Amino acid sequence: MRPVLRSSADAILLINRNLRISDVNGAARKVLGRPGQKLLGRRYKDVLRWDAGEDDWGLFQRTESALPSTKTLYRHAAGRPQKLAIRAFQLKDMAGEFEGIFAVIKLIAQTPATSGS
Repeated sequence: MRPVLRSSADAILLINRNLRISDVNGAARKVLGRPGQKLLGRRYKDVLRWDAGEDDWGLFQRTESALPSTKTLYRHAAGRPQKLAIRAFQLKDMAGEFEGIFAVIKLIAQTPATSGS
């Protein structure tokens, strides 16, 4: 899986069974605006913060479904609101137990920072 992660133009996060980021590629570092060492080991909820009143809608919850879940969210990075689409795929071990999450993030839109006059 690491070669896919490293070579992909898509922003990808690997999230372990404890729901902490275990790997991240260059495209994800760029979209999230943080170096890899600031992302690794952090809880995904500390990195992907939803706007007030929203939650992750169970995007990363452990379920029996093999289907990916998708969420569009707004988050703020570097003072700018961003619209992100996240597609999360659950990873299971050979026994079918939850192993982690493979998440693909797409930046849909970013609005310009507002300047005070």
